[in-house]
Amino acid sequence: MHLKGKILWGKLALLFVISHFTFIILYALPDAFSNARLKTYSTAYVEPIFTQKWSMFAPCPVIDGHAEVRYVFNSDDSTVWLRPTEHAKFVHGWTKGLHYGELVLAESNLIYWLSLDIDYLNLEAEGIVADEKLNAFYQGYSYFKIKDYLLGNANYLFQKRPLTAEIRFYLRDVVTGEEHLLLLPSYTY
Repeated sequence: MHLKGKILWGKLALLFVISHFTFIILYALPDAFSNARLKTYSTAYVEPIFTQKWSMFAPCPVIDGHAEVRYVFNSDDSTVWLRPTEHAKFVHGWTKGLHYGELVLAESNLIYWLSLDIDYLNLEAEGIVADEKLNAFYQGYSYFKIKDYLLGNANYLFQKRPLTAEIRFYLRDVVTGEEHLLLLPSYTY
């Protein structure tokens, strides 16, 4: 390539870098410090490439709570109701960088997905999943996530596969403060 061609490409690259960062800065400036017309152009350039909504990362939780599980491994081996992530929540408070946060997050995400099914199936006041709503629950957002959660915790806590598992959720609506208990149908493995 000739020297003139290299210089031309260098100038074009510099022009692109300057334009790119100018558009980013104009987009990021508050409206009070930006020209409306320039903001329109910078928005058209930036948003198709870089925009991400916060809800993509963390939907606002409206249900808080915890889960309790009971496992049956065989006719002589079963557990009492226990909170599988209780220890992980305690340890996570002291050791933020270890895997305990993932265990705590799993339960929190489970409650989120269950809350979608609660709204869809209108389960708040029932305490159990009524027989006429079972098929809809089995096709819902949370059924298979809960099944995997139960199996994973059985393996993590006891290093064995359960025959059956029961789970109940103690839930609190963070907006209204209402609390209720939801017992789900037994899971079979």
